[in-house]
Amino acid sequence: ISDSLVMAGRAVEMARAGGCRSVFVLGVDFMSENVAAMLKENDMGDVRVYRMDEAPIGCTLADAANSDEYRQYLSSPASRRAEEPAVHIVYIN
Repeated sequence: ISDSLVMAGRAVEMARAGGCRSVFVLGVDFMSENVAAMLKENDMGDVRVYRMDEAPIGCTLADAANSDEYRQYLSSPASRRAEEPAVHIVYIN
């Protein structure tokens, strides 16, 4: 059990130590994508990353952050009200 950043870091550590040629991930889709990206960033793109489920496993938080809806909000008059300044927070796990 791990969060995706810790899991990806651990995969890099194991690959560096020479004992990891494949990583199998059972979690939401971005977890395996994060592991693969971190391995590639550390010149270990030859370490294979496998998702353990063929069906997509979504994340409600990521799914709620629809970029089209966010762009529409940013271009709306409500987002530009001086009396109600908006703070935009991007959550990265």
